Amino acid sequence: MVIGGTGGIGRAMVQALLQRQHLSNEQSDTDTAHTKIYATYHKSQPDFAADHLYWISMDVSDEDSIEQAIADIKQQTTHIDWVINCVGLLHTPHNQPEKALRQLETGFFCRVCRLMP
Repeated sequence: MVIGGTGGIGRAMVQALLQRQHLSNEQSDTDTAHTKIYATYHKSQPDFAADHLYWISMDVSDEDSIEQAIADIKQQTTHIDWVINCVGLLHTPHNQPEKALRQLETGFFCRVCRLMP
């Protein structure tokens, strides 16, 4: 599962997992069950699809949205091997990225680490 599968790093992770799965299937002589890849998006459904790729809507800053995403995933599987978190917060209207340690604000830093509103 890739949380934040539509951002730059998240999308690259999803594509790498799909490529890895494709290569694995090419090298296999048997028709084995395919690994499912779950990835989340926040605002709009991604513009790419693939076999065994399942997009789940989720806003990581909204507890209800997280619970709904979990419920959606539980309808499709009982087990997830890996969770890769690619969600991040770089800036807000009031806080910009720090360029020096002296610019670090404790409250904003805690918010970024927790991804809370």
